[in-house]
This record gives sequence, C-alpha cells and structure tokens, in this order.
Amino acid sequence: MSLAKDIYHLFFPPLCASCGSLLVGSEHNLCTKCFLSLPMMHNAGIEHNVIEQRFLSLVPCQSAMSFLDFKQGNTTQKVIHQIKYHGNISLAHTMGRLMGQELLDSGRFGSCDLLLPVPLHWRKQLSRGYNQSEEICRGIVQKLPIPISKGDVIRSRYTKTQTRKKSGERLDNMDQVFEIRHKKALVGHHILVVDDVLTTGATLLSVCKLLADLPNTRISIATLAMATPS
Repeated sequence: MSLAKDIYHLFFPPLCASCGSLLVGSEHNLCTKCFLSLPMMHNAGIEHNVIEQRFLSLVPCQSAMSFLDFKQGNTTQKVIHQIKYHGNISLAHTMGRLMGQELLDSGRFGSCDLLLPVPLHWRKQLSRGYNQSEEICRGIVQKLPIPISKGDVIRSRYTKTQTRKKSGERLDNMDQVFEIRHKKALVGHHILVVDDVLTTGATLLSVCKLLADLPNTRISIATLAMATPS
C-alpha cells in the first residue's frame, strides 16, 4: 500500500488546499504557513459569545461556537471552497477534527450526545456527491465520539443558493424548508447542529426552530466558519 501511495504521489504530488504549494513532511491538506494563518476564533469556551448572542433571543440554545473567521479572500474562504465545491472531503475531516478538539477542550459541549449535520436537499446532494456538513461531522467524531444523525431531519424543499441573497430574503427563503422525519430518534437528546458557514443564520435558525418543539431536547450549534465584515 505504501509503494502504491508513493507512486501515486510521484505523479500527483499532494498540494496545499489553500495556496497550492507542495506539501512536505508531515503536512496534510494545508502547508504549515497556511495552517498557521487560519483565523481561529477561539470562542467555544466563552459563554455568551457573539454566535450565542445571535441565536439566544430567537431559539433556545445551550452553547454555540464558530471555529474560523470567514472573510473575502482569506484562508478560511479557500478552505470552505475546497470542501464545498471541489470535493476535498479529506480537508473537511481535518477541519472537523480540529473543531472536535476545541469543542472537547472548551468543556461546554460535553453533554452533547448527537450530531446533526444541516441536511442538503437530495437533488443538491446528488449533484455534489456528499453533504459537506456531514463530512465535517465525520471529523468531529474523531475527537468527540458521539453518533451522527442521518435522515432524521430532511430538507424537503429545494432552494437556490443563498449566497447572493440579503438577510431578509434568506429568512423568507428558508421558511418551512426542513422537516423532521424521525422524532423518536431526536427526543431527549442534546443535539449539536453542525453547518459549514454561519452568515445570516437563516438556515441554522430554521433547523433549530424545528428541534426546539421537541420535548426534553436541548440544542447547541457549531459551524466551521462565521462570516464577518471585511
């Protein structure tokens, strides 16, 4: 297997997902320079952080965090694009693993016992081939070993991309998009809802409002990145 891997890398050398430079030594997915330039937010351990403040008045939320700061042109944007649009699932697992470590170290997410990746509509997932939030969860469980919910919540209505929509339009666009299919699988759990990027929060809010109606169920939120003004 090692020989086959060496031959593969001879013809297809591993490159940094951010800057495209050749990876060397123990570097994986990102070169050392790009890894060190990741703008980590370090807010998982902070009560009433900026993410929690955005959701607390709208939906009951135990804890919330975002791992990276997303700005136009920064390393985070390149990482997100690699994961979301270029099929870099290995990078999603790496980022998820780093998130999982921060969640674990924070001491504020230890009671979470179920991961819920924000679902894609089946058409979009079929086109993309994967759900990036679910792949991030596969990295998280390497550090925070709890089950991943699959198919318990579905995206029942297809929506076009939210990227160019304003805040109010996004909220309207996400109205009644999601549907709970298996309530019994969710009731009584502390659910950690996971998404790739927090922008207006419309998508996460739509999912969390559904979960908030379930008895004896708590909700927390974790996103790989949060978009902030440049």
